[in-house]
Amino acid sequence: MARHQTHGRRCTFESLESRQMLAGDVTAKIVNGDLIIKGHNGDNSDNHISIAVAAGIVTITSADTTVNTASATAGVAIAGTLTGNIKVNLKGGTDSVALTGTITVPGDLEINKTETVTNTGTLTVNGDMDIEDVSTLTLVTTSVSGDMDVEGTRGNDTFSLTGTKVTGEAEIETGKGNDTVTVPVGVTDGNGGGSTFGALEVELGEGDDTLKIHDATVSGKTKLDGGRGTDTLDQTGDDNVFTGGLTTKHFETTIPTTV
Repeated sequence: MARHQTHGRRCTFESLESRQMLAGDVTAKIVNGDLIIKGHNGDNSDNHISIAVAAGIVTITSADTTVNTASATAGVAIAGTLTGNIKVNLKGGTDSVALTGTITVPGDLEINKTETVTNTGTLTVNGDMDIEDVSTLTLVTTSVSGDMDVEGTRGNDTFSLTGTKVTGEAEIETGKGNDTVTVPVGVTDGNGGGSTFGALEVELGEGDDTLKIHDATVSGKTKLDGGRGTDTLDQTGDDNVFTGGLTTKHFETTIPTTV
C-alpha cells in the first residue's frame, strides 16, 4: 500500500516589532550657506523636528527623531552659518516642522512633503516662501519679502495665517478634500490691522471648503475661487481692504450675504 504523506499548513508569524514605526532620522547640513534638511525614503519612519536659529547658528531639537544619527533631545547644532536658504524635505509621512523663536531666513524658505508646519515666534523670510504638500499650516507674525506659494494635499487641509505680511504675491492652493483656510483678525483689529499681501490668489479645489478672511489688506488683485463642491466665503466684520479689486467665484455661501 502506498503511503500518502500529509503536509499540514505551515503557520508563520510576522514579528510585531518589524511592523512598528521606526524612530525617524534626518540629515541636516549647511552647504554654501544653505541649510538642507532631508528625511529618508522608504524607511517607514515619521520625523518631528524643531528648528531654531540664533546669529546664523542652527539648532535642531526632537524628542523622537535623530539628526545625523545623533540624539536631538538636547538639540543638535549644525556646523556652519546660515547665510542663504532653508530647504526642508521630510519625504512624506506623518512629519512635522516647528520653526521656534525669532528666526530670520536670509534667502528663501522651502518646505516640501511635510504634513504639519508651524512657527511659534517671529518669522522673517528675506526671499520667497514655498511650502508644498502640507496638510496643516499655522503661521503667526510672519513676514515674506518676496512671494509666498502654499500647496496642500489630496486630503483635508487646514491653513491659518495670522499677522502674515507678504510683499509680493501670495498663492494658496488646496487640492481634493474638505479644506479650511483662515486669515484671522490681527493684533490690532479693524480695517487692515491684520495680514497684508501685495496680491492674493486662493484656489480651494474640489471638496466642501471654507475660506475665512478678516482684517486683511491686499494692495494688488485678489482672486478667490472655491472650486467644485459646497464652499463658503466668510468675511464676517467686512473689514478687509482690497485696493486692487476683488474677484470671487464658486462660493455657494457668502458671509455677509451682501458680498
